[in-house]
Amino acid sequence: MPDVVGKTVDQASAELDTVGLILGARTEEFNEDVPSGQIVSAEVQDSPAVRGTAIDVVVSKGPTPITLPEDGVVGSTINEATATLEGLGLKVSVPDCTNILCGFYDWKSSLPVTGTDPGPGATVYRGDTVTLSYDQ
Repeated sequence: MPDVVGKTVDQASAELDTVGLILGARTEEFNEDVPSGQIVSAEVQDSPAVRGTAIDVVVSKGPTPITLPEDGVVGSTINEATATLEGLGLKVSVPDCTNILCGFYDWKSSLPVTGTDPGPGATVYRGDTVTLSYDQ
């Protein structure tokens, strides 16, 4: 059986056809490592595979979407919001505090987050960056 993992369904179907196998059932699942539309895994329906045997495949829907939380970010301190977002697999960007007073205390553990970009409720994906805003 040809290795069809990482191929598109059309590519896999063509490769299977050349060796007398057919594409069987297709299921979809989210996958952080395999791009959307590519095959994550393939399994022979009947073993041994002979001419006409169907090969079932799992097709990636891409990374799992994450909905930015409505609670636990805006109103939390910058450090708390950062921990929450990083816990979801997101990267966090915080603009530097330009207020002279910020040099005299730990402003990230004191200042509350006033907003995010993208905003609460937005759909993002693992590894995306969320920028926090705060009043200086």
